[in-house]
Amino acid sequence: MGTPPHRLDSIAICSDTTVNSLAFSYSDHQGWMHCVGPWGRQSGVHQMIQLGPSEILTEVSGTFGQFSSDVVTSLTLVTNAKSYGPFGQEKGTPFHTPAQGNGSIVGFYGRAAWFLDAMGLYVSPEQKQMNVVE
Repeated sequence: MGTPPHRLDSIAICSDTTVNSLAFSYSDHQGWMHCVGPWGRQSGVHQMIQLGPSEILTEVSGTFGQFSSDVVTSLTLVTNAKSYGPFGQEKGTPFHTPAQGNGSIVGFYGRAAWFLDAMGLYVSPEQKQMNVVE
């Protein structure tokens, strides 16, 4: 990821018995959109999460366990508006990663072969929630 993320726009997940792949798009500080990933193979059920204009990702949780190797077996994404998932099957060791304080999750990084083996988060220290005027 060459340009630092400002706001997470969308998340694409492919899953079945595990999380097979993860990709996302974000906007930078100038408003340009960037697409990152996928990590893993794009097979199984394809889900696209498009975040609303004032929606921010505040928490990622899930499970990891043995499949053909250690992989992410499920993911749940929580925003300030709703929860998405779980994607995959909730088997294995649970993990729970909230953004601390007033922060928001603005991106991901990962390692994968056939499945998503590991992932990490990019967190902005301040929420990038935008006020929407109707």
